[in-house]
Amino acid sequence: MTSSIHSLVQAAERQAALERDALEAGIPALERLARVAQQHSGQSHHVRRLLLALYNGPEWPFEMNRLRALDLELQEDALAVIRLATFGGREIHTHLPNGDDLMAALWEREQEQ
Repeated sequence: MTSSIHSLVQAAERQAALERDALEAGIPALERLARVAQQHSGQSHHVRRLLLALYNGPEWPFEMNRLRALDLELQEDALAVIRLATFGGREIHTHLPNGDDLMAALWEREQEQ
């Protein structure tokens, strides 16, 4: 195998590993964040904003300082969901049952604030 083909194969293997890892860690993290986002707390507000930013960034920009307001476990989940959004191969809401409805509810709730 030539070195350029070998490099392409290695790159494809790395990409596949990133996607696999993003799905394995990201989906459970997304499910946890979706539950938190539906609650009534300051952390819930920041989680909603993160999920909405991943859903529609132009409408819902996310200030990175919001991550500092989250407990360590939620920070780790947030980073896993960002990786899922980056490497998971599809929009994050499609990984959740009724994800469109959830995002619409989060959108409406944040517009009220």
